[in-house]
Amino acid sequence: MKEPPLRRKLTRAFAWLDLAITLPLAIPFVGEWAITLLYRLDYALGWYTGFPVLNPVSMLFIHVTGLLGVVWALARLHDPSEYNARIDSLGRLAVSVLILLALYQGATPAIGLFLVTELSGVIVEKIWRPKNSNELAFGKYNGRIR
Repeated sequence: MKEPPLRRKLTRAFAWLDLAITLPLAIPFVGEWAITLLYRLDYALGWYTGFPVLNPVSMLFIHVTGLLGVVWALARLHDPSEYNARIDSLGRLAVSVLILLALYQGATPAIGLFLVTELSGVIVEKIWRPKNSNELAFGKYNGRIR
């Protein structure tokens, strides 16, 4: 079945958004600056959550996470298929749970912006899923690598 052009465009649009958000985190020194901006937003909105210590191990995990986000965004830009959109949707749900956990544990409410983007991706994927596609989230696997 040929996928609708709108679905492919939306998958690519969310991939571009993810690339814009995760690329700075993947780059040494820029990642620390991006985290600092998040906490400046926290202070500007009057939440005063407190800036965490970003030691080398913390920065390593920030950079690795950013790099994984970049690689996944590039994969979806290259192949904005329904299969990749569904995997992305599952990943977005998992990330949403992790964001909610971080908020529960006292992280800055500014990360709620990321929760909005993650859940938006899930909703868009669900709305533009083809009408005759009622399989589980990964869809039917036909044994071929695309």
